Amino acid sequence: MRVSAPSRLPWYHKLAVDQGLTWSGQDVAPHGYTIRSQYTPETDVMALVFGGYASAQRITAAAALGRAKALLNTGAGTVLECSLYNNTPGAREWGQIATQEYTKGGTTVSIGTWDDSTGGTCDYVLSLIAEEFDVVIY
Repeated sequence: MRVSAPSRLPWYHKLAVDQGLTWSGQDVAPHGYTIRSQYTPETDVMALVFGGYASAQRITAAAALGRAKALLNTGAGTVLECSLYNNTPGAREWGQIATQEYTKGGTTVSIGTWDDSTGGTCDYVLSLIAEEFDVVIY
């Protein structure tokens, strides 16, 4: 006698869902931390943040130089900070990360910028990739 098994166990959930945040644009200094895009997993799921990219490039010189930053944040804090301290137009700093940062449902994941220079413009590119999945406790 042949017995067929279910294709999935009863507690197994849907396929994981990819989530991505991206933003690119320019901003004039000064500005405090500004969230450019954010994502909050639902309360009954988790998200695994596994990669990101951030860059800041000086477009016009500032009257008084400060630090321009591009940041990727999870519930645990900042996972990537790209910091530019150069007043030369065209100067650029960038970074990328491969991580395994788990974020609980209801916790916000965000990408943003910050610049404490006086005047001057920076161009920013930010991206973050996460995978959302159900939490199974058994």
